[in-house]
Amino acid sequence: MEKRFVELSGVECRADGDELKMSGYAVKFNEPSGLLYGEFIEYIEPRAFDGVDMGNVFMLYNHNSDYVLGNTRSNTLSLTVTEVGLRFDVSLPNTAKAKEVHELVKRGDINGMSFGFTVEEHTWNTKNEPMTRHIGKIGSLLEVSVVPFPAYESTEVDARTVEYLTECKECRTGVSKLLNNPLFEEAKQIIKDIEK
Repeated sequence: MEKRFVELSGVECRADGDELKMSGYAVKFNEPSGLLYGEFIEYIEPRAFDGVDMGNVFMLYNHNSDYVLGNTRSNTLSLTVTEVGLRFDVSLPNTAKAKEVHELVKRGDINGMSFGFTVEEHTWNTKNEPMTRHIGKIGSLLEVSVVPFPAYESTEVDARTVEYLTECKECRTGVSKLLNNPLFEEAKQIIKDIEK
């Protein structure tokens, strides 16, 4: 599972009687992420959630399953794909943690969303500096979280991503060394002479 951070801008915090509610965007399409792992920038494409089962997605506080704020299965969390991204509307439980989170978001002390997901389709552009990754298809959406700061835990998929980046760096370094080797021009000339 991978986790990504999105700034929680334009979040609405309201109270309907005793019920606390929040809404905003957990994911925004075609907006660059921050620099991930110090190596690449990521974009989520507009059709990334097509066909994704959202029948049992949790909203958590800080990716902690001890602090459930809502769930799509119980209809306390609603997730809607719009042109902007993945919008959430949540009716918070009557718990001390939910009240605390609502107050912290309302005050602006917490201003982040993160989401836990798996990737089914993605493409890399290793020629860009920094490299870019475009996620074309999400495999599973497991949870969305209200977070005070981004958390990039080293999970199985993340470890594979870092391994891929290491290979890309080594490959680029090797190609660069080859192209800058004075013998390379000499070898190209020999090949041209042989082909004549």
